[in-house]
Amino acid sequence: MKMRAIGVLVGLCGVIGVAVAVDALLMQNPLAPLGSVRDAQAQQWLVHWRSWNLVALLIGIATVFSGLGVYLRKQWGFLVLLVVSLILAVTPWVFHRAGLVRFGYEEPSFWESLVFAVVAAAAAYGFALHGRANVKT
Repeated sequence: MKMRAIGVLVGLCGVIGVAVAVDALLMQNPLAPLGSVRDAQAQQWLVHWRSWNLVALLIGIATVFSGLGVYLRKQWGFLVLLVVSLILAVTPWVFHRAGLVRFGYEEPSFWESLVFAVVAAAAAYGFALHGRANVKT
């Protein structure tokens, strides 16, 4: 029963991520409040905005898929959650070191990465525990 509740919670987090990403992708003109921005800069920012939100959409879909796996008590659900959490914990730091961060909201956060690392550790524990429970001796 606990495993199904965890699966529902993970799946709901993924649904929220998908909804936020779709809303951001469908936003007509996110730069409307910044009327003084030059057209070239605005176009560059818009492409950047849409690219990041497309990635967020894919991560949200993977999280929904992970939640479904955990709900169905499949070991791969934990593995998908582990991979997604590690990507979310590490990617901002890699992009920062590579010089790909252009805007302030993209700066890596220690606390954000810590949360995703804890989720990854819990997913690894669930993966190992679920795998051990299915081994027949």
